[in-house]
Parts: sequence; C-alpha cells; structure tokens
Amino acid sequence: MARTGDAAAYAANWHRVLLADAVLAVVVAAAGLGVLAAVSVIPGAGLAALGLAYLVAVGRRWRRWARLRADAGL
Repeated sequence: MARTGDAAAYAANWHRVLLADAVLAVVVAAAGLGVLAAVSVIPGAGLAALGLAYLVAVGRRWRRWARLRADAGL
C-alpha cells in the first residue's frame, strides 16, 4: 500500500524528484563541512550529519519507489 507522500513515485519524472532531493542533501552536507572547516566544529558536524542522514533517506525512498513502481507494473 502506497503512503500518502508516495504519489510522486508514479510520476514519469520520479528520478528527477529524487535527484533534486539528493542534490539538496549534498549541498547541506557540503555546507556543513564548510562550516566545520571555517567556523565551528559542532554546528558544522551537525549540519553535515543532517545532510548525510537526508541523503540516506533519499536512498531508502528510491528503493521504496522502485518497488512501488515494479508492483504497479510501471
């Protein structure tokens, strides 16, 4: 059963949706590394960790969406 937030999994451009999320995650992680190097360790490490955690979530969403699309025959 698809979750409410999984409607984009059935769109033709589902790869682009996930790519945009992945780019956002990488930008946040890179900003965290920049803050880590230039300003402060704790906020920078926290921001980098948030970006990496979001990237992992995007990967999990990709697997779920691919399974949903396969189940739907798309």
